[in-house]
Amino acid sequence: MLEPSLELYGDSYSKVDALLSELLARSHARYAMIVDLKGFVLMHARALWAPRPPSLDSLATLVASNYSANEAIAKLLGESGFKEMVQQG
Repeated sequence: MLEPSLELYGDSYSKVDALLSELLARSHARYAMIVDLKGFVLMHARALWAPRPPSLDSLATLVASNYSANEAIAKLLGESGFKEMVQQG
């Protein structure tokens, strides 16, 4: 069975939670999450005004898959990676 690559507890959890909340506030985004390369949600936050998010597990799997696909595209193009990837809705 697959396991998340990282687990946060205590002070580490509190620090990352504060940073994620700050990112959410500064970006004016509805949702913010930290996802590992396996597609596990490590942490997430939601703006108070945001509607209920879609399935976080499904979204995390798609985000991780998208990252892996873009990494493969970069390699096919002879690059070590992309400096920037933008998805905006």
